[in-house]
Order: sequence, then C-alpha cells, then structure tokens
Amino acid sequence: KNYSTSFNFKEKHTLMKNPIFIFLSIIIIFFFGSCDNMTEEIYLNEDGSGEYIVYADMIPSMVKMAGMFMAMDTTIQGTDEEKLAMIEAKVWDDIPAEIDSIMPFKDAKADHIKNDPEKSALAERVTGFMKGGKNVGYVNSGIRLKFKNMDELDLLMEMMNDNANERNRMAGETPDVETEADYSFKKRTFKRVCTYITHSEPSAEDDAMMNEMMGPDSKFKTIIHLPKNVKSVKGANMAKKMDRRVEFEYNMIDVSNGKADTNFEIKFNKK
Repeated sequence: KNYSTSFNFKEKHTLMKNPIFIFLSIIIIFFFGSCDNMTEEIYLNEDGSGEYIVYADMIPSMVKMAGMFMAMDTTIQGTDEEKLAMIEAKVWDDIPAEIDSIMPFKDAKADHIKNDPEKSALAERVTGFMKGGKNVGYVNSGIRLKFKNMDELDLLMEMMNDNANERNRMAGETPDVETEADYSFKKRTFKRVCTYITHSEPSAEDDAMMNEMMGPDSKFKTIIHLPKNVKSVKGANMAKKMDRRVEFEYNMIDVSNGKADTNFEIKFNKK
C-alpha cells in the first residue's frame, strides 16, 4: 500500500503515521546530524558517472536521544544497564520487522535550495531511503543520487555544506567549519580534495559535548566501488583494498572538526 508520504513500508505500523520519524531519515544524513557511525559509498563507472550513497543506522542515535530524556526523569529506577535495555526495547517496539522505503528529497527541499535553479534541479533526483528493520537489527537511513559527472557530485557536496550552514544560521550561530569537496576523474584516476575552512576552534565544552553525542570511537567510512581492479591508492586512513573496492575510515569527530585528511587518489587498471 502506498502512503501519502511516498514511503512504501512492507508492514503497516504506527511508525508510518509519525512525520517526525519520516523526515528524521532525511535530516539525520543530509544535515550530518548523526550521532554515530556514518558510511558514504561511491559507485564509479568508466565514463565518470555513478551513484553516491550516504547513510547511518538510526537506532543508536534514537537510543542516545531517548537516553538523554530518560536521564532527566528521576522517577525511573534501575542500573544504567537496565535503563539502557529498557530504552533499546522501547525504541525497537516502534520499528517494523522489515523496512524498505524511499522518499524523493524534493519533498523536503530547503528554501535556499529551491531558490537556486541548478541545485533545485539536482535535488529533484536525490532520493531518501530507509532500509532494515527489526529482523536484521538496524535501520539504515540516508540519501542517494545517480550523478552524471563529477560536476554533479561536487554540487551535491556543496548542497550538503549549504544545509549544514543553514542549520547553524537558523540556530543563530556561525558554522565552526565549512567543507569544500572537489572530485575529479581523468585517465582512470579518481581523486578527491577536501578543503576545510575553519572559522573558530571548538571550545573544551564543545569537544566534551561532541564526545558525549557521537562517542570518541564513532567512525565515518568512505567506500569506493571501481569499474576495474585497483592499481594504486594514495590517501590517509585506508582501511581495506581489494579488487574493485577501496575503503577509508576516519574518526567522526575529526571529520566534524575539519581535522581529518579525507583526500585520496585512486587509479584503476584498464582491463
């Protein structure tokens, strides 16, 4: 059954009636507001087109948020472990057994995107999704775009940066760090150069809050899927290299603070 939100769940559930949950799947990723591990995957074709996907498991973030509210309620008894188990059980109560859903991002475009014809046109092709459920123990939420060339991939990164800046502006704050990502593809060489513009260094209080929200061990993973086998890789924090796949793994807090080296250059074979 199709619902007015454009989501198409395999199991009818009260979750579908909650607009906050529906839009959280988009906001968590597109605004880089996730509290835990995030993964971006790039599927590259030989002509420079491909698909970009970025996602995170919503469940740990939801558990942490629920835990913050529970900590304010002094009437709740039990050890920390018991309270955590209670929170996790409550969160999973509201999750269907199986989720495989999509939502056009155009339904959630911010005004600053709507007012830019080029970005607005690209946003029409961005799709939000949720996949997972109680049966598999995770709910990955994110966005995907099939890009035609590197210019479109760069523009998507610019839109992400714009959204992060807009979130800060709405909160009456200046962003601490802005990110400019430049992708290039030439002669079977795929390259990314990220420039971080730091407006202010995070305070000790900000660092403590970041550690509390994300956890010091939270990771941002980049996975590149190539059209041919890998020939060579340059770049810090490479975690795996195999056949047509290269993985990088960065500390999430370092990425958020603009202190991670996320540049890379990957060459792949002709045959």
